[in-house]
Amino acid sequence: MDWRHIPSLAALRAFEAASRHSSLTAAAAALNVTQAAVSQHIRTLESDLGCTLMIRQGRKMDLTAEGKQLAATLTQGFSTIATGVADLRGQLGGKPVTVSLTPSFAENWLMPRLGSFWAAHPDIDLSIQPSHRLVDLAVDGIDVAIRYGRGPFPDHSADMLTSATLCAVCAPQVAAQQRSATWFFETYRTEYRVWAHSHGLITDATPTTAMDTNTLALSAARAGLGICVQLKDVVARDLDAGTLVSIFETDETTLGYHVLTRPHPPSKQLATFLKWLHAAA
Repeated sequence: MDWRHIPSLAALRAFEAASRHSSLTAAAAALNVTQAAVSQHIRTLESDLGCTLMIRQGRKMDLTAEGKQLAATLTQGFSTIATGVADLRGQLGGKPVTVSLTPSFAENWLMPRLGSFWAAHPDIDLSIQPSHRLVDLAVDGIDVAIRYGRGPFPDHSADMLTSATLCAVCAPQVAAQQRSATWFFETYRTEYRVWAHSHGLITDATPTTAMDTNTLALSAARAGLGICVQLKDVVARDLDAGTLVSIFETDETTLGYHVLTRPHPPSKQLATFLKWLHAAA
């Protein structure tokens, strides 16, 4: 690599921060420097490259076409560096294994099982990050993501964790009144509603209530307020305890929760967690 043809790394870093925040002030705060320093770095970079990278629009800084191209390249490059450093720290025991998954799966599947992992591996720190947001493992510094779908998952190593046996569940006292019962569905998730329609469980005339999260829909069913659709593995403990009963279910072979990792050898800590995860399933 000929560093003589690469602009100042400080200037590139300042521009990447400004492009990400759309603000010189926010970039300065993120880098712990003055706004004047960020502005000077960007002017130097523009002079070096011979093009305008950012223009002011009111209080915001907008990227030009050239600025967008450079910002995308820098974000990817700096993310690769950050991920490489984080991976090395993880291999040396200085970074927790970071896990991204949906809130419902975290609460109802992972957390009830996690005690056995901590008991067996008290030296491995985990950072559990429940979110519906589709993360970029490299950019966001995530070691492993558990995601629902059929795949494929490009640019990731993916293994099926548990297949999707979907079931309609309710409290025992509601089962006898299921024809008139209210169905609860997550507002921003259509798969379960479509599944119930496709199997004739609900019609357009069926009373339904939208909830902000799947966890709330499940809580409503547990409280005896109506019916909801869930993955059987998620409600397995409720079914075993008799607090919920399944009134209809189907088996799937390709749809389910998959474990996604980046396509390179995992750290020792991550490999241990992945082995436990599949054993727990």
